[in-house]
Amino acid sequence: MRSPRSLVLVAALAGCADAPAEREVVRITPDAATADTTPDARSDARLQAPPDARFAAPPDARPVLPSDAASPTPDAADARVDVADARVDVADARVDVADGPVLPGDAAPGAPPPDAARVSPPDATAPQAVDLDEAAWAPGDFTAGPPRIPECAPLPGGGEGPPLMVSNNPEAFDGPGLLMGNARPTQTRGGRAYRLRGDFGLYLHHLYRGAGSVWLQVVVTNPTDAPVTLDARGSAYTQDEAGGLGLGQSPDYRVTADWARDTPRVDLRGVEVPSRRPVRIWSGELGRNREADGRLWFHTSDDVYVYVVATAANDLNQAVNGALSDAPGDYRISGDPPPPFGREAGVYAHDTWRADFSVGVPAAGQRLGVIVNTATGGGHPQVQAFPALMNLEGSARESVGMYGVVYDLTVRLVNRDPARPRTVRAGFGSIVNADLSRYWDGVGRRDAVPLDLRHTPDARTTPLGEFALAPGETRSVHLEAMVPGLTSIPQALLFESVP
Repeated sequence: MRSPRSLVLVAALAGCADAPAEREVVRITPDAATADTTPDARSDARLQAPPDARFAAPPDARPVLPSDAASPTPDAADARVDVADARVDVADARVDVADGPVLPGDAAPGAPPPDAARVSPPDATAPQAVDLDEAAWAPGDFTAGPPRIPECAPLPGGGEGPPLMVSNNPEAFDGPGLLMGNARPTQTRGGRAYRLRGDFGLYLHHLYRGAGSVWLQVVVTNPTDAPVTLDARGSAYTQDEAGGLGLGQSPDYRVTADWARDTPRVDLRGVEVPSRRPVRIWSGELGRNREADGRLWFHTSDDVYVYVVATAANDLNQAVNGALSDAPGDYRISGDPPPPFGREAGVYAHDTWRADFSVGVPAAGQRLGVIVNTATGGGHPQVQAFPALMNLEGSARESVGMYGVVYDLTVRLVNRDPARPRTVRAGFGSIVNADLSRYWDGVGRRDAVPLDLRHTPDARTTPLGEFALAPGETRSVHLEAMVPGLTSIPQALLFESVP
């Protein structure tokens, strides 16, 4: 059964209309939202400062965006059938794509820019065995609530993996146009050409607030003189496809669930992108006050450009011309330094934070928090957000929120007492102080098994297990968690030594 609202395919463009005239970019404010958007599920910055006034973000850093909305839940199996049908169309599309036009600005021959994004080497803070011994713990437990942000120990490890392009500023937009691209400076938001090649990723999250409906399109172009081979894998959902914004249902949740269960909606292999030609990787229709969320992994044989474009129709021709002007929307400007935190629109250094470290377990009655997902201005001295390799002007210069980034954490729990057993309870929780419907809602993996990670004001922590350690014994826990959209940070690994 084919969904009428989403296409996952590589499409050909047989002709190109004239480029549209330039138009003024409208910047809407939260007051422009209509009565059918209720404050609840979203936080603008998603990064909540601790109650301590020294770390409090200004009020304009946290406007409220629309809430959960109910709509019929689609059948996930039907959605996967759609993908299989779309892959049949891919072979046909590749026959025609050579007739497609060049995206303006991509055609100029010559060497790629000197800072062209290759596979990024690990940071200097690459994973290493780091021990948090018993001295890092404090008396007490977490029954009275999570630790304060400054009380948490820094997270060992560091950034790894290829760059991640993020399209999230504007998050809320109200008309067709370019949302994110890396081919050239945009009409009003600056930026610069930054070619991607090899392994890289794309994360997108947008909310449409205009009239009627629009289509979001992910388009890849080949600026080189020879064909480029492309693989693309991952998932993207619109709110109507997902069935609403409810817990365990939203596009943000569904994208992480597909990743954790290895059931991608997009799975394209060996697609040939001819020289100076565009191909469409994904498109989905958004109605008014509906969101879309997506995470894609790419591998290409040479340089490419990537665009996220909103269009009136599901037409690649419109995407080509629409990429010439910025979409009207609610652009959030990052402080220098933050807060306000702004939002991401750029290419950021890595897509994974990896750590492998040991934790010495003390006698019963002590607790330890290890901070996860921090950014400049968030109240903790450790900044985990990755730096931008390229960002559009005013957008976040680091990957604040780490949306679409995977935390790959191996914790080795050690009982160093040679004579007595010890027991430790481990969890993953959100230590946010905000009145929101959710702080984190996605699917991760514990020891390679999918696990719901859902944090709300009434249930802030996901248990990872209780471990009885014999004298001298070590037990490991492996947590993989991709940060879903609508997350409010920070989080923490939480440990309690119990009788």
